[in-house]
Amino acid sequence: MGTANTTLMPVFAKKILHGGPQTYGFLMAAMVRGDHHWGHFSCLPEKRAGLGRIIVFASGIFGIGLISFLYLIFLWLSFSVLLLVALHDGADGVEQYDPPNHGG
Repeated sequence: MGTANTTLMPVFAKKILHGGPQTYGFLMAAMVRGDHHWGHFSCLPEKRAGLGRIIVFASGIFGIGLISFLYLIFLWLSFSVLLLVALHDGADGVEQYDPPNHGG
């Protein structure tokens, strides 16, 4: 879902946040950290039952987070919003992988 923000991240880090490679790395680390947390959350078996509602909610938060990220000029706030965006971006991958039920 969120490939556009990672493609434009170097430009955003340099032109908007007035940073360099360190700023870019910091912002990308927020994305990785959010994906990591979503991976742990989605592995919980008790969360699999209401996953449809979670995916819809996460998609909405993802969109709102991306829009708000466009208007931020502070690094710490950008990091926080990107963490939130990446956390909710992982919902896209859950619907792609649904293990088959081989039970009896």
